[in-house]
Amino acid sequence: MTSGPASAPPSRKSSAWDLRAFRALADERGLLLIEDAAHALRACRDGLRAGAVGDLAAFSFYANKVVTTGEGGMLLGRGDLLHRARLLGRHGIDSSVWRRHSGRRTVDYEVTMPGLKYVMSDLAAAIGLAQWRKLSAFTERRAKIAALYTVAFAGLPGLATPAVLPGVEPGWFLYSVFIDPAHAPLTRDATAERLLAEHKIATSQHFHPVHTLQAYSGSARCPLPVTETVAARQLSLPCYPAMSDDQVRQVITDVRGCSRVWLTWVSGRP
Repeated sequence: MTSGPASAPPSRKSSAWDLRAFRALADERGLLLIEDAAHALRACRDGLRAGAVGDLAAFSFYANKVVTTGEGGMLLGRGDLLHRARLLGRHGIDSSVWRRHSGRRTVDYEVTMPGLKYVMSDLAAAIGLAQWRKLSAFTERRAKIAALYTVAFAGLPGLATPAVLPGVEPGWFLYSVFIDPAHAPLTRDATAERLLAEHKIATSQHFHPVHTLQAYSGSARCPLPVTETVAARQLSLPCYPAMSDDQVRQVITDVRGCSRVWLTWVSGRP
């Protein structure tokens, strides 16, 4: 890392990374710091919100994120970089449509650089504003569900719940458990299949390690056994603000039921 932009690791499980350490590294090397905060809206570490220290920070407003506009997202950061991003996102035109139709002739514009069409629609922005007003309630509900899960799943064989470090406040976009096939009654995949087939509970697996994807095949410069192990064990359970208390209790009951398969076998074996 001696030139070009520096990018902090993507924020997983809606938690912020050690932003001060990344800021210090970027400053030491004379680099830009770009935060991939797609999952980390409202996440906080040591008093700093995700997006607070980067030269740029990107948040996602896709349909399943903490708040949504259906598609799109948000950039935070330095004014000069945001100005350039706006130009790139509207074909390099130096003035927005609103400005051209409200304070100057519509023909009075210049294309200052090659760009693409990345502007958010007015309809999507209106949805986003309504969602933004609910952000606190959304994150509080997610945190409550996560707390219930963590207590309910404590001590289940082969199942680890998310660890929250001191000083960290996750946004809980995801609630991921990690299933060790050597100690759990069912593998991660078998657990997901059982929850869906028997209880109609959908789960997700996040994510494929980048170096295992076709486009990046062979890119790893060294073995990455921890990355591959974590990816093979990770399972995201339902965790979203519209979940009712009854639905949360049902997920808890059925996940614990998967563990009872193990407990029944152990107690009944010769």
